[in-house]
Amino acid sequence: MSTPIFVIVIFVILSIFMNSLKVVKKDRRLVVYRLGKFLKVLSPGFAFCLPIIDQPVWVDINERNIDLPELFCVTKDGANIGVKLSIRIRIVDPAKAVLDGGMPFKSTGEVLSSMLKEKALQNTFEELKQNPALLSSDLLLDLNFRFKNLGVNLSSIAVTEIQQGPSSVI
Repeated sequence: MSTPIFVIVIFVILSIFMNSLKVVKKDRRLVVYRLGKFLKVLSPGFAFCLPIIDQPVWVDINERNIDLPELFCVTKDGANIGVKLSIRIRIVDPAKAVLDGGMPFKSTGEVLSSMLKEKALQNTFEELKQNPALLSSDLLLDLNFRFKNLGVNLSSIAVTEIQQGPSSVI
């Protein structure tokens, strides 16, 4: 009768151990919280997280291309324009990205939208139409400055399309 109980106990211990063992791949990092407090960032290789005590958070550090939906803004000359952007973004510091930002890719798009409205007000529609790089280079510098403390780096911002927008912008 003690043999089945022993087998069950061994099975439970092995299953807990196997769930605690993590394999961190080369394009990911593992941010570990212990009892809700930041502990460390684990690099590629094997990692052991204590069950119940440690909470692992996976972070993908690959560079991503994000195509933003059309953003509407007003230019210096009062023209309503629609701008389509494509950004390349990468997490360079997983701890900062998880601790401070939480959702760095979503917040990047939201901040980019507000900054685009500011930059568009500094140029006329014709200037932006003739030289879209004017807009993207300014945005890249400003966004990298703003996001350096969040562990995120933007490698490029490409203006894919600038067109006359609707008659009213909200």
